[in-house]
Amino acid sequence: LTNAPPIGGLYSIPSDIRYFQADRERVRKNAQLTVQYRPSDKLEATLDYTMSSQELSDKEAEQSSWYAFTPDKVVFDNSPVQAPLYYGETANGGVRDQAFAQNRLEQLNENDSLGFNLKYDVNDDLTLVLDAHSSTSKGSPNAPFGLKVQQGIAGNVDAGHAVDFSSTLPIMMVDFDDSIKDGVNNNDMLDLGDVGTTVYTSNMARQETDINQVRLDGTYLLDNGKVDFGIESRSMETNSQSGQFRSDQVGGWGVNDPGIIPADLVEFVDFADLLDFNTTGAFTQGLIGDADKIGLWAVGHYLGTGFPEIPVENNQTIKEDITAIYAQLTWEGELADMPYNLVVGVRNEETSLTSTVDGLVPSMIAWKGNNDFEVVTGDTKQAIVDTHDYSNLLPNFDFDLNISDDLVGRFSYSQTIARASLADLAANKSVNGPQGTPTVMSNLIPASGTAGNPSLMPLESTNIDLSVEWYYDDASYVSLGYYQKDVKNFIGKEQVDQNLFGLRDPSAGPRAQAAVAALEDLGEAVTDTNLFNMVVAMENGLDYATLEEGPTENAYDVLPQSDDPLQTIRVEQPLNTEDASIDGLEFAVQHFFGDSGFGVQANYTTVNGDVEYDVSKGPNSPQFALLGLSDTANLVGLYEKDGFQFRLAYNWRDKFLEAAGANPRFVEAYTQLDLGASYDVSDNLTIYLDAINLTDEYSRKHQRSAAELVRIEQFGARYALGARYTF
Repeated sequence: LTNAPPIGGLYSIPSDIRYFQADRERVRKNAQLTVQYRPSDKLEATLDYTMSSQELSDKEAEQSSWYAFTPDKVVFDNSPVQAPLYYGETANGGVRDQAFAQNRLEQLNENDSLGFNLKYDVNDDLTLVLDAHSSTSKGSPNAPFGLKVQQGIAGNVDAGHAVDFSSTLPIMMVDFDDSIKDGVNNNDMLDLGDVGTTVYTSNMARQETDINQVRLDGTYLLDNGKVDFGIESRSMETNSQSGQFRSDQVGGWGVNDPGIIPADLVEFVDFADLLDFNTTGAFTQGLIGDADKIGLWAVGHYLGTGFPEIPVENNQTIKEDITAIYAQLTWEGELADMPYNLVVGVRNEETSLTSTVDGLVPSMIAWKGNNDFEVVTGDTKQAIVDTHDYSNLLPNFDFDLNISDDLVGRFSYSQTIARASLADLAANKSVNGPQGTPTVMSNLIPASGTAGNPSLMPLESTNIDLSVEWYYDDASYVSLGYYQKDVKNFIGKEQVDQNLFGLRDPSAGPRAQAAVAALEDLGEAVTDTNLFNMVVAMENGLDYATLEEGPTENAYDVLPQSDDPLQTIRVEQPLNTEDASIDGLEFAVQHFFGDSGFGVQANYTTVNGDVEYDVSKGPNSPQFALLGLSDTANLVGLYEKDGFQFRLAYNWRDKFLEAAGANPRFVEAYTQLDLGASYDVSDNLTIYLDAINLTDEYSRKHQRSAAELVRIEQFGARYALGARYTF
């Protein structure tokens, strides 16, 4: 250990590192039809229909190393929660697998919306509008395998592996050795003879949302203004279903049959050719294939079936009924010979929510081998129904004053709400497979879970905005604004250690303790692999000395027994936890240089929040922090003349917190250069070119320190060439 954390100090260790390449395609189709009918000057009817569809296809290849928390060299950084700059392990004379998972996603999203609007001019002062709308949105699998399929592929070729986090892109290092494992191709290079299939997983998820709305609005004209009023009824119901089929019998965790994947299903590649980063010293050998084709071959070869049927494990419905009544006054006048505009109104909303979940619950946690655990879904269904009612009174006040011909001041006050996400409002509870070492080997919490909370209140924000704008030329101005938002009912995450569904821990009971004692009596190291093998040997009357990692994992599972302790699960649940204030300044300027057509725009926004995440606190100290707060700036060069429009924009956003909870996630500062250009060929025809991310910037996310990398992703530049014709 170099720069080791102090005794009792907080530190982090990576579970894995992976390089991945994704090829994504989107096909969008849109259509709209509007029909209007005016039988008289007072009455106008409008019928509109809108449809859209989107087909998403995502093909992804991974190349990854998974660590067993048995390091032989670690170099820590100096962050408050220390993270490795270098982390390395050896296989202790054996070999570990290098993983090459292949993923495929096929999804179809469809939207239909039908609306009817009836406008009636009662007299010169009063207008009434009846508006009714019905919309449906669907998301569903678009392939025989379901929504997403992952086919595990691996090779037992790692005599040791390490990762160096000291550069922008972490460097994955592998002590490649294809001579240790029996049956693996011994030619010192990654090829078909080294790899085989491991675990097949297919997922199903579908969602349908229906929204029905009826609204009656009125407008009454006054001498110096108007009064708007109305009543609205809105109903939303969304149903989501999900499930998973998973099998480790298509090659086993230990790669039973290296070399039998058909050669035409995979292509061996060097990820260094795909990653636009410095990869010197990295192990970048991998493969790419269609996960659905490889998976279909694997389940056919091992299970003798086609794509397996995916059970519906979770069936969830959220229904929200909202009734609102509102009124607003708009008024124009003068104050000391200075014209002003005033808008003042109020809205009252009554909300009733019902959240229902009806799905299969886990039956056990199976210990599949060394540090591999799986949550097994049973045949028992559990139905949960939660209801919640609340109301909100929301006033608004806006006032602007023309102090002079070129100077305007503005003031706004309002109260607004933002409802919790559907995921947070779900009534379901779920358990994730334990990760890390078996419980008997450490005091870590090896399992996690999530739970929704249908009783969440919406965020309530009291907003104040002040600004001054100086229009010093026809197309030039400078503005300065201040805003403040006092927000109640922020949604944070609370973690509670509890048991769910009566699940037991097979790695912490008498069998595991007896296996530890037996290993110590033999003078064997208490590693996760040795521990699993010893439990299998003692439980099945086998000779421990003859057991090997791969075959033992494939042939045996350690299942929970009645004398195993209940599994401790760290359940994370959303709660209305805090109130907080956000404020900041907004500066903007636009200037055109005479009649040249050239101009410039610039703006800068500051954001300050009184609740920040303390990275020095560990995962056992849950805390609340405001998400997404960061300063932003834009600088734009303009040209607009003779039918030409040209914009070159530099966009910047500072670092911000994306997720809190036990493992916070920060998005690092990001810049991007975009170009937009168009030319008006005629009054009817315009051609345009858009170029996004010209300099091919990347996004990078980390946890408590930059060394705790979560994800770095490079999207590349995007270009769009098109034409618009109006008639």
